[in-house]
Amino acid sequence: MSILDDILHRTRADVLERRSRAPLSELSARCRDLPPPRDHLGALRRDGGQDGRRGGSIRLIAEVKKASPSKGVIR
Repeated sequence: MSILDDILHRTRADVLERRSRAPLSELSARCRDLPPPRDHLGALRRDGGQDGRRGGSIRLIAEVKKASPSKGVIR
């Protein structure tokens, strides 16, 4: 069995288990109660940051990952 087959098998089993815990209608209701998402693109396009500086402020979106599903821990 390849790594992708293993990931697919585990994911399908996980989805079935999660569906039994929370039906789709319940998840939809929870989503309707959430606050609106943040405007990340708008924040990147704005001229100044929270500190009031204009112009050359640095804007960064980053993702820090501990591990990859197929390769394990990233070093």
